[in-house]
Amino acid sequence: METQARRRKKITNNNYNRIKYELVIKISSAEGIDNPTTYPYRVAFWIRPNDEYITQEAYGSPNLVWNSTCHIELDILSMEDYRYLYLEVIRCGEAGSSGSEPGTSTGITLVGRAQIQLPKLWSKRGGRFELFRPDGDGVSAQGHVHVSMEITNSYRFF
Repeated sequence: METQARRRKKITNNNYNRIKYELVIKISSAEGIDNPTTYPYRVAFWIRPNDEYITQEAYGSPNLVWNSTCHIELDILSMEDYRYLYLEVIRCGEAGSSGSEPGTSTGITLVGRAQIQLPKLWSKRGGRFELFRPDGDGVSAQGHVHVSMEITNSYRFF
């Protein structure tokens, strides 16, 4: 009898069970914003340049409420490259209306900015963060925004 030798091939797909991380951001509300009943407001936010997210419009008095949640996938190789959440609260008015700053043609006005350090893996960060607005050569405080964040991992199959 003739025996046949079996050859086994080793599977070398390194992406089969690769760990990915997910940043979960919840933008809840803002307070101390100038005249929130007159114009709609949004929050633009990002961790990577040119990869911006934006909430729906909110009106409110005395506080604005968004309750928006966003999931951003992070690769294990790039986690060290991103350390902050950058966000801007913007007022959305009609172009040429009294809701826009002089010189703007879009009707969008920056209300305030915040730079918030991202949480470490497996931890949460949240709270009331102060917004700052450019004011001449410096900045001035302009309300607060309520944000929570968490970085978790999830197994993905590619």
